[in-house]
Amino acid sequence: MRIPTTWALFTIIATGLAVAVYAQSDTTILSGKQPPQSFYLHPESGTSPMLRSQTTRSTTIPARLRLLGVRVPVAGEAPAIELRFAVLDSSGNAIIGISDTTYQQWETHLVTADGYQYRDSVTPTLRSSVWITARLRVALVLEHSLISAPYRLLLAQALNAFRTALGPYDSLSIIGAGVQPKLLVPMTLRDSLPIDLAQVAQQIPFTGVNRLSYGILAALEEAAPSVVIVLTACDDHASLDVVTRDIIEKAIRDNTRVYTIAIGDNIETGPLELIAAHTGGAFYRFYTTYPEQLRSAVHEIIRGEQVASTAVFSLPTSVQVVTNGGCILTLRCRYAGTTLSDSLTLPPSSALNPTRQILAVFSERSSALDPTTAPIIEALAELLRSNPAQAIELVGHSFKEGTPTQQAALAVRRARAVKDAIVAAGISAKRIRIRAMGDLKPLYPAAETPTELAFNRRVELRWLDPSLLPYELVAGYTYSEQEALSMVQEWEQRGYRAYIEDVLLHGRAALRIKLWGYATRQEAIAAANDIARRYRAVITIE
Repeated sequence: MRIPTTWALFTIIATGLAVAVYAQSDTTILSGKQPPQSFYLHPESGTSPMLRSQTTRSTTIPARLRLLGVRVPVAGEAPAIELRFAVLDSSGNAIIGISDTTYQQWETHLVTADGYQYRDSVTPTLRSSVWITARLRVALVLEHSLISAPYRLLLAQALNAFRTALGPYDSLSIIGAGVQPKLLVPMTLRDSLPIDLAQVAQQIPFTGVNRLSYGILAALEEAAPSVVIVLTACDDHASLDVVTRDIIEKAIRDNTRVYTIAIGDNIETGPLELIAAHTGGAFYRFYTTYPEQLRSAVHEIIRGEQVASTAVFSLPTSVQVVTNGGCILTLRCRYAGTTLSDSLTLPPSSALNPTRQILAVFSERSSALDPTTAPIIEALAELLRSNPAQAIELVGHSFKEGTPTQQAALAVRRARAVKDAIVAAGISAKRIRIRAMGDLKPLYPAAETPTELAFNRRVELRWLDPSLLPYELVAGYTYSEQEALSMVQEWEQRGYRAYIEDVLLHGRAALRIKLWGYATRQEAIAAANDIARRYRAVITIE
């Protein structure tokens, strides 16, 4: 097991109503069931797919180009990017039989974050698209935390889209991603799937937090899929022992593309976009919630696996320049004097860093842990056992639960409840620091729904640098939680890093305030002397 670390990030952004993948094309979505000359791209319209019995080259005039996926190299791979795309006619039909003789002047255009433009376009290696008849093995990862609960019906309706998108020889498996991965439907041929797949989502609990990355990795390992599709309304909360790199390495090794269909605005998208970008998949984001949007995205992913063309080109600069700062990448071609193009944005690698890891959420005025958090506590304890020098900080939060004093005290009790559970799992209390934010940092400042309120009443995890452990300063003792919180706040306002530690003082449970972040004894002595001089405080060194 490993502590999560920063890793290179490419993100791919798409926004708007029923928009799929990368931003500049129209909102048309791939669809169809059999190998046509070209096929209809508007399944939400109710019009039957436009099917043909032959697969000779279409005489339809190309109208636009649509990017369907990207494969960005990881460290150690050749500096080349693979783009998957389809050429569409004016009605939104994908035209097969693409070749570099039919469409002239294929090129890429790359603009880095510093504004430098690589104007010497690179001609990609183009492989002609054909109708792929290989049988697809699709693993659907269905996230079902409390945040996704308001979208339960919408997610359920999206499941039935697979029955119309898949071919008769394609297979589907459904894995639930809650606190533990759960096999909901084993890998099954389309015609043997349950008639109403929506019932699968209706029968599982949407509660607590999730370990989404753990669920994705489980799908890759257990289902042996050719394609993974993640359907979610939120990001990963607390996978802890599974990091984004684990998923990417496994998917690349197995030649599996990973897609995400995300709905709503409760998602920290970086890791999911990264997974898509490095495995050849795509990231879909829908801020509005109409069933046809999700159905259309499912159809495009499945059809794109069958008809997409591929353009491979060498980067005109190092992979690090592109991954560290991000870039805008455009694919262009010309046909009969018309330029077709589509672009995607690759944000910087810093977008990977998670802004939070949530271990538990709570009911109003309660510090009792939900039993569903047990797998998360055990995973964290195992990770700490494997990394004996690692320390953590637990940060408690509250929201609209009394006076500021009451809320601060409740936040401490919540953090302590999680700490007690970790200690009960065999981890030394000395490695766990607790801190309370009260209602200062709600995830949802205008929270009204039960879901929003619950996630404002949470405990978050922070990893502390092991190199900062050896020396700390004791800045005071108290029997009062409120006084301890005030002392911590005062030290932090002075520019120090402070936390609360449970101790016994004269046989009574007490709290002491500690200042941390001193790598050497000399550094700690200097800090103690400076504090004593400036604040007339009695400081001891540990």
